[in-house]
Amino acid sequence: MTSDAMFYFFPFLLAVSSARRFKTNEYMALSLAGVLMYPTLLNAALAGELTSVKFLGLLPVPIVNYSSSILPIILAVWLLSYVYRFFEKVIPSMITVIFTPLLSLLVMVPIMLVILAPIGFYAGEYIAQGIEALIKFSPWLSGFVIGATRPLLVLMGMHHAIRPITQQQIATYGFSTMSPMNFMSTMAQATAAFAIYFLVSNKKMKQIAMSSTVSGYLGITEPALYGVLVKYKAAL
Repeated sequence: MTSDAMFYFFPFLLAVSSARRFKTNEYMALSLAGVLMYPTLLNAALAGELTSVKFLGLLPVPIVNYSSSILPIILAVWLLSYVYRFFEKVIPSMITVIFTPLLSLLVMVPIMLVILAPIGFYAGEYIAQGIEALIKFSPWLSGFVIGATRPLLVLMGMHHAIRPITQQQIATYGFSTMSPMNFMSTMAQATAAFAIYFLVSNKKMKQIAMSSTVSGYLGITEPALYGVLVKYKAAL
């Protein structure tokens, strides 16, 4: 339970972080995640007896297990940020607390279930399969590219874009091939900071290098990158 809970209820965690990123109501975002995780939909997907149902007898709603999905809730919360702000703007403040959440859900839930969630789910599946195909085609090349660019991605803050792909691989295959590549890069950065500890004579820099080494071996490389390796580019 401890190891599976976060991944099983991943849409809820992503709903909160996405709501903060898109500056919208976190409780509304959690409500959308609750729709994706609703037992009727989830149990039907796990049973595998239905592939879709009709919304209002017209629009097909795919029956999919979204419990470990990444992109569906992110796309839904992104659109929610615009829909929610629109209703907040046009509805009088006296009644906005009632009708803004109500109308936002009435608009968002059908759009999410019919369009956004399926697009996000299958896009995530294909991205994970594409990465897996690239790794199978040339493991050493893909490992070299992903590992070598990892420090640059972290420096630019773009490494967060890799996490959904890693999580999507776990959701699709039950494991991630990108994690070992990133792990090797992380260990290399920590070791580079450790080497700087022995090469410099400045006591303050030695302290920074050692503390960065410890945090690097625990998986956090930002102190090593910003505090040591940017200054000593040869180590990077």
